[in-house]
Amino acid sequence: MQVLTNDGDIFTGTAKEIVTQLREAGRLDLDQTNPEFMAHVAARAHLWNAAHIRTLAPEKFLYDLAEADFLVIMDE
Repeated sequence: MQVLTNDGDIFTGTAKEIVTQLREAGRLDLDQTNPEFMAHVAARAHLWNAAHIRTLAPEKFLYDLAEADFLVIMDE
């Protein structure tokens, strides 16, 4: 899988690896787990544009971020 963020960053790997890369690229709260990171991103997305981002699985998380225009899935 390959994703392009709104900041122009490209991440490649499995969905789980991409979530880890996104978390590490954020440079905030590096001690968070991936599930904690996904929950915080989902909460912010909901506040910003009322987006519903699922956090039960990295794949669903990334697809929902793409649906809400936070990133583009370039290759599955």
